[in-house]
Order: sequence, then structure tokens, then C-alpha cells
Amino acid sequence: MHRGYIPAVRIWSNATFTSGLSDSRSPEEKENIVDELFKRYEHEVVKRPEDHGACHVLAYMVIAKKY
Repeated sequence: MHRGYIPAVRIWSNATFTSGLSDSRSPEEKENIVDELFKRYEHEVVKRPEDHGACHVLAYMVIAKKY
């Protein structure tokens, strides 16, 4: 479960965590900090996967206007 879960969480939250860091940090430093955050989180998920999971549904809809 965790192999797909972490990337799914990261795809929508990475920019939020990165932008929350001070602009006095370099882009590389911000990236390293966020990488470490997700590495630590993955370790927590591996230890107790039953405590982690997504409780939302992604739905995609294609709407076309007919003339």
C-alpha cells in the first residue's frame, strides 16, 4: 500500500510544504527538507500502514457542450 500512497500524497501536497518554507532558503535546501519530510513519513507508513490511508475519492469528468 505505501509505495503508491506516498507519491499520491506528495503529488498534491509537495508545493504546499515547499512554499511554506522561508524564502531565505535556497530552492535546493527547500527540496531537501521536503524530501526528508516524505522519507520520514514513509518510514511511519511502513511501520503502521493500517494507520495511514486516503479517505477521499478522485473523480474525473469530461463535459462536452453540444451545439
